[in-house]
Order: sequence, then structure tokens, then C-alpha cells
Amino acid sequence: MILYPLIGNESLFLLIAIPFGIIFSLIYGFVGSRVKSLSKKYPNHQGLFSESLMQIGNIQSPGIAILEETTLRLVPIVGNECIVQLADIQKIHEGKWLSGKYLMGKRTFNLLTPNQKHLAFAVPDSMATKWSEKLQTKG
Repeated sequence: MILYPLIGNESLFLLIAIPFGIIFSLIYGFVGSRVKSLSKKYPNHQGLFSESLMQIGNIQSPGIAILEETTLRLVPIVGNECIVQLADIQKIHEGKWLSGKYLMGKRTFNLLTPNQKHLAFAVPDSMATKWSEKLQTKG
């Protein structure tokens, strides 16, 4: 190894750190490209649109959330699309936690609907105020 004579045993840490960094960047790049391709499938959406992290039942996945005039559409990269009529939403709870995980920089919306066991999604804080206003007035 090239750095071993200069740094010593500490350079062996790089043998572990560099491959893990490459693996993480490949995974995040793949997920990001899947979310971007989902965004291209809905070019003519009406209403609010955001990349989000969502939980539909027991499946948690990144994807896109679209709030239209009468419906909320959650499209994950894994699993099936979920369409919820805003009139069917019984209760909305806002917070920072999603499935036991604190999400820094995101706001979560937990929805109580008659059909879903657990339906929640998180949007970036920069867009959360708009989402909150629209959901509270329509839900």
C-alpha cells in the first residue's frame, strides 16, 4: 500500500473506508435515478409535487408525492402506487418521526384512512408549509 510508509497502521483504515464510501454512493445514485425517472412519468401533474419518503403499510420507500385537487398520490420506487381521496382522510398528524426514525430536515404526515393500516409520508421542510396548508384545508 502506498500510504503505509507515510502514515503507518492508520492507513489500513482506508482499506475499509474507501470501499464502503463507493458502495454508499452507488446505492444513493441508483435510488436517486429511480426517483428522477418517476418524476418524468408525471410531467403534467396538477397541484403540489415533491420527492418524499413514504410508508404504505409495512413498506417504506422513497418516491414522489403528488397532491392534486381531490386526491393524494403516493408513488414509491418499490411497491404499488397508492391513491387516497382527500375526502376519505379522517385525521392528519404532523411530526418529524417516520416509523420510529427521526427525520432531520423533513416533516412527516401520518394519515388515518379507513382502508390503509399505516399511511405516512415525509416531505422536505422547505415545502412542508405548503403541504400542511393544502392538506389541512382539503382533508
